[in-house]
Amino acid sequence: MTVLRLGTYEICVEGEAAYGVVNELVEIIRRNSRLKTYSGLVNAVLRKVATDGPGKWDTLAVPQM
Repeated sequence: MTVLRLGTYEICVEGEAAYGVVNELVEIIRRNSRLKTYSGLVNAVLRKVATDGPGKWDTLAVPQM
């Protein structure tokens, strides 16, 4: 899901406030009737990223093509 990638980037790289990023992206998911059921998943994953992600971001390997 692209919204998870966007949220992860905003939290880990841009340094945006986690509560704002999570709230906005969950609201975007809730507006779409097909994706509404995924709002809890998006919330949980992005909250976990907000807790653990910024510290681990720099240690991740860069993907190769």
